[in-house]
Amino acid sequence: MTRITRINKLKEVSFLLAMLKTIVDFATLLIGAEGTKTPAGGRGRGDPTGA
Repeated sequence: MTRITRINKLKEVSFLLAMLKTIVDFATLLIGAEGTKTPAGGRGRGDPTGA
């Protein structure tokens, strides 16, 4: 394997990792945004202890 081929492979792997990180960050943002829609007391209605 030549030096240029190795450099191109490293660039390709680096690009794929950057894309993966972007996708994971975006998914985390979506999950976080959906979590803000839940009420302060949690998912259920009212107090679970019945008080």
